[in-house]
Amino acid sequence: MQDIHNEILRMGTMVEEALENALKAFSEKEVVRAEHVIAEDQNINEMQLLIEDRCTMIMATEQPVAGDLRKLITAIKIASSLERMGDHAVHLSQTTVRLQGNPQMDPLRKMIVPMAVVGVEMVKGMLTALADHDVEKARQVAERDELLDDTHMKLFETLVNYQKENPQHALQTTDLLFLIRFLERLGDHVTHICQWILLRETGIHTELNK
Repeated sequence: MQDIHNEILRMGTMVEEALENALKAFSEKEVVRAEHVIAEDQNINEMQLLIEDRCTMIMATEQPVAGDLRKLITAIKIASSLERMGDHAVHLSQTTVRLQGNPQMDPLRKMIVPMAVVGVEMVKGMLTALADHDVEKARQVAERDELLDDTHMKLFETLVNYQKENPQHALQTTDLLFLIRFLERLGDHVTHICQWILLRETGIHTELNK
């Protein structure tokens, strides 16, 4: 059980690093860094499969009950959400690659960076809560999801207006519209993991940010 917990944390660290590198690549237009994030995503996917296989094997051979069974189930759920968060690092990196050679997008890019920063900060806080079995920290992290939701709505309006006024950049603006949606979903996945942390530690299903 401790090994699985450690593997979850290791996978979480991999996702955190991928998001940090993707954010740096996006904000500083580092295409090579972005391509590296895309290439490394396979390692995160393989980690998810490893965790799921180990949990399934324990459930099949040891027939755990009560708290141990709950920890295994939440480990599978957390690994799934982490894998999707890794996908969002890829989405951010792919946008960086596609926007190369389009300096007219720089002002919009700068507007989106703070939203991505909040998302990465939420990931860091969630991993701290996960490592420390800290229920209160998980609640505090999940509360920040509302900020991402609000920011998404404001940026959506800004990007749509820009697209209407600059139809020649419709393709690039659409890329950014998808990107802010992915960042909003990143916050949702962090919130889901926080909910699984609460279930693992308390045995009670708790819906955060209703």
